[in-house]
Amino acid sequence: MKSWKSLLLPPVLALLVVFALSSPARSAFHDGSDASCEGCHQADFSLKGSDASSTCLGCHANTYRVYTTDGSAYTPAGDFYWLTGSYATPDPLGRGERHGHNVIAAGFGLIADSTLSTGPSDGSVSYRAAWLQCTSCHDPHSTAQNSYRLLGSTGYKGGSLAAGISFNYPAPQALACLGQDGNLQAETDRDHPDYGAGMSEWCTNCHSGFASAHSHPAGDKARLGAMATHYNTYQGTGNLAGGSATAYDFLVPFERGRGGTGVLRCARTDGPSADATVMCLSCHRAHASSFDGIGRWDFGIPFLAFSSILSTSDAIHAYYGEDILQRYGPNQRTLCNKCHGKD
Repeated sequence: MKSWKSLLLPPVLALLVVFALSSPARSAFHDGSDASCEGCHQADFSLKGSDASSTCLGCHANTYRVYTTDGSAYTPAGDFYWLTGSYATPDPLGRGERHGHNVIAAGFGLIADSTLSTGPSDGSVSYRAAWLQCTSCHDPHSTAQNSYRLLGSTGYKGGSLAAGISFNYPAPQALACLGQDGNLQAETDRDHPDYGAGMSEWCTNCHSGFASAHSHPAGDKARLGAMATHYNTYQGTGNLAGGSATAYDFLVPFERGRGGTGVLRCARTDGPSADATVMCLSCHRAHASSFDGIGRWDFGIPFLAFSSILSTSDAIHAYYGEDILQRYGPNQRTLCNKCHGKD
């Protein structure tokens, strides 16, 4: 992290970058128009950073809030800060590298996973830890038209370092909800992406087999059905006084389902229908989180208030600025119960 300043763009160019990425013209920068190639590339078309991720973070660390120095980025995918944490073992929080996707960004002090040599999968796809960059998932040239968050779509090769990779599934159907300046907003029950369908299938481009054979089914076939009613009434352990109009909990998101992708919209708080689906991101964040296994909450404790992260200086950021005791009460059990109601 000591060389962040050396990677930031010159002030004039930085203003051009912000303008180019602002809504509604935010896609133009990565489309290569308005002389924006130079925003990422030198005149000889080498990357401005020491590697692809360092180049990306030159803009996206602070302005677009995916990597801060204290975990204060409350944006949907999570803050790569949590990869740098050092927690006592066998504390359930585990090592920092267990808290997210370990993208390699030498200019920002982020290194490859030292434990897993390939991403977890059933073995039919083996994506190496040494290949992992921002561009492993995001297509910087936006070759898939209107792709959610520039995610690589069918046929994407998984970044410049990957070999033998070709995505089998298209980018998911989802709506990114941005602020007036085109920047990502802090995620809340009201301000959050509206997920449609296909997220879990897309994750299996690297984590093959996980949508069906992992510990929890996810994706198009994992419909909530009757559990949608429980999601809509559940407000916490022992509290079923909720209503569907305000049921959305940003800590337990869901996909609207194939039938709901045509009506995705921002600033909505309504809960799911029976056709809604659970997805990988219902329990995990995409980049990193304050918890082991990239969890949206601490999977290793019986009550959320028992999580050891809440006794550290990072406590205020662990649940995106939410006071977990005030939000749910001291007896709140795992948030799996938002759907399953086993508490």
